[in-house]
Amino acid sequence: MHGLFKKARREQGLTQSELAQLVGCRQSAISMFESGRVDALSRDTLEALANVLHVEILPEPPAETTGQVLKYCPIAECPSNIPYVVGDQLCFNPSLVRESSADRGHCPSCGEFLESGCPNPDCNAPIRDGAFCWSCGEAHVAPAVSLNQSAEAWARDRRKQIRDIRQLSTITTREHATPASMLNLRDRTNVQKRKTR
Repeated sequence: MHGLFKKARREQGLTQSELAQLVGCRQSAISMFESGRVDALSRDTLEALANVLHVEILPEPPAETTGQVLKYCPIAECPSNIPYVVGDQLCFNPSLVRESSADRGHCPSCGEFLESGCPNPDCNAPIRDGAFCWSCGEAHVAPAVSLNQSAEAWARDRRKQIRDIRQLSTITTREHATPASMLNLRDRTNVQKRKTR
């Protein structure tokens, strides 16, 4: 969402300082917001920005009538959350799970309770696809990891670890669920011997 505001500001030929004066905030708050720090602006300031820049803030979608909602794991280190970098900001794209709104639900990757709303207590909009809240721009998964290298290098290494974890999980699942018809002849013979014992 912050990218949309930045693009609209540039298209209108406004500097960050000029825009800040128009909406009654500091230039540094506009800069932080455009860099992805969506918590840098209050909801009122965000709405004022939207009015000045003619950017629509999407209304909250209607409540689910099926009792099913999208949920995600809020833990940055969880392999269900894929890291990427925009500028120099570390972001996480969560894997979404559709579950009953009545159930608390646990993450299948790390066991943490799943979340179904925006983590911003002033917003709490229901989750949609993407790394950031469609309503207020807050990151669904806060990058609460300590980096001993650049954000890009850390994200690249972490994505490789996640691929390895998922590959191991797939191999393990295949080994336990492989029907006898897919095993080679020697293995099928061993399966048949075990059944006759």
